[in-house]
Amino acid sequence: MIKKGLALLLNKFRGLDNKTKQFVYGFLMQDSLSLTIITNNAPPETFCRVETNSVGQFIGLLDKNKTEIYTGDILKNNFGELFLCGYGKEEASFYLLDNVLRTHYFKDDSDEYEVMGNEIQNPNLFNTYWQIVK
Repeated sequence: MIKKGLALLLNKFRGLDNKTKQFVYGFLMQDSLSLTIITNNAPPETFCRVETNSVGQFIGLLDKNKTEIYTGDILKNNFGELFLCGYGKEEASFYLLDNVLRTHYFKDDSDEYEVMGNEIQNPNLFNTYWQIVK
């Protein structure tokens, strides 16, 4: 029997620690004031308040270098095209957004992509790419 709430524990998130400005990884907890990542690096677990706009969820896939893919990541395919990884609530699915705002869905092809950075630490990477290809 699966206990209620177990699925929440299986979700992995990352966010920029408010103090160190480094990504921390673990479980996400939200209260009325902030978002907190509970790291599972080593006991005892650490509670890190994170910047709200920096939180990304692990999508359960790895790129061609075996790097975990998170929402907010910028990925490059084998043709050199860049995509922004996101989550669609209506579709309840992770997607890739291209330079003309078309949505692409992962099939069994995550190993054809490479994580190049993320929209928080590399905000100009995707925007610059859009301007070049337009």
